[in-house]
Amino acid sequence: MNVDPVLAGVLAKVHAPNATPMHEVSPERARAAYRRMTVGTRAVANALPVDGVDRMIDSPAGELHLRVYRPRDTEPGATCVFLHGGGYVIGDLDTHESISRTIAHEMNVVVVAVDYRLAPEHPFPAAYEDSLLALEWAWNARAELSGSSDLLLAGDSAGAALCLSLTTSTSAVPVRAQLLLCPYLDLVAATDSRRTFSQGHLLEEATLAWFANSYAGMADVDELATDPRVRPTSDPAHSRAPATLIAVAGFDPLHDEGVDLASRLDAAGVRVDLIELSDMIHGFPDFTDSSPRAAEALIQVIRAFDVLTKESESR
Repeated sequence: MNVDPVLAGVLAKVHAPNATPMHEVSPERARAAYRRMTVGTRAVANALPVDGVDRMIDSPAGELHLRVYRPRDTEPGATCVFLHGGGYVIGDLDTHESISRTIAHEMNVVVVAVDYRLAPEHPFPAAYEDSLLALEWAWNARAELSGSSDLLLAGDSAGAALCLSLTTSTSAVPVRAQLLLCPYLDLVAATDSRRTFSQGHLLEEATLAWFANSYAGMADVDELATDPRVRPTSDPAHSRAPATLIAVAGFDPLHDEGVDLASRLDAAGVRVDLIELSDMIHGFPDFTDSSPRAAEALIQVIRAFDVLTKESESR
């Protein structure tokens, strides 16, 4: 199987000889470049009958910015907290608006997207603490949000790791099911897929190292990677996890981490479904307007998550 032709063109452009790798610029420039690539390029998702309203909630660090997406003219069946990816360094509510809107529309749920603090300005545990606060807020506000006690979690890349960290922790919030899309689960992994796709596949090994060091701050990355809030696969309490859908991309350095997690959850007795998207790259939801295949893959994943959610019970 070859990579989707449209995405192959994306890779050629991103890794052109005159292109500067993300890890060689400042976090501010990296965020701006990612926003240029994503914000305003989602005409299809932006046209969906979904309304988004910004909310600010109190937090120990100040105010936490959320965006609540509600499907129009329907009664939503659940609330889904969405945690965006970006290696804990880039990404925000706007860069991931497309996937939030698509989840709300396809699943008929209220989506609460979280603008957690980013590294290196706010290293670990800032992102985890903000995500936990948002999850607890969504649970306490469930009557206002959807009128349903069903609470879901979804995230891509680093956001997926935050999801798993929350659901395998001692959090008292009952989560019915979680979606982990191309999860970035290990700051120091040395898997076959990381070696095979270490260069030229959007998410490079040097960029992953930059993300890890930024998130660690002054801490040692190897030592920090033993903390289950950072490396949830190191937590033996996988049996706490709710029903889980894991989607992995065939040309993603993080592919093997997702596959390994599926095996771990299955061994722990957790309902886990694994979707292999053999022609996709990491971050493929960013290109759903230009790549029909990427759009199809995202819908496939979200609809499979909808099925899993309806077949599962809160843990």
